[in-house]
Amino acid sequence: MIDRLADLAIAVSASDDQTYVRGIDLTSGAVRWQRPLDGRVVCGFDRVESLVCFGSTREVTTLHADDGAPSSPRLGNIEAPTDVWVAPSGAILVLSTEDPGGDGVHDVHLTLTRTDLTGKPAWTQTSVLAMRPGDRPR
Repeated sequence: MIDRLADLAIAVSASDDQTYVRGIDLTSGAVRWQRPLDGRVVCGFDRVESLVCFGSTREVTTLHADDGAPSSPRLGNIEAPTDVWVAPSGAILVLSTEDPGGDGVHDVHLTLTRTDLTGKPAWTQTSVLAMRPGDRPR
């Protein structure tokens, strides 16, 4: 058992169909826990004790940081999540992108969504960034 969560690093490695979230002890470098999740997943810390993970399967899963124990996955409706932030108030903000492409111009749709505790959006704001051929979003 890890004495302090400050001595824990979280690593997320994802492919299109499977993601592994690992808790790594910074003192020894040992993997303390590993949790496979379906689909491509992005995670953000919920205060200091857990991670909120959104997946391409549209599931929201909370993992306890010290042992990786998951809560029951909940169905959300966030498409293509690319980053997650959790406010001190517990509000969850999810950034997602869409690159429809075509005609030499890629319009990158950047959507910021705030969810409630069930993963259901409370509000959504979308911006469109027009990209020239060869440009990459940063």
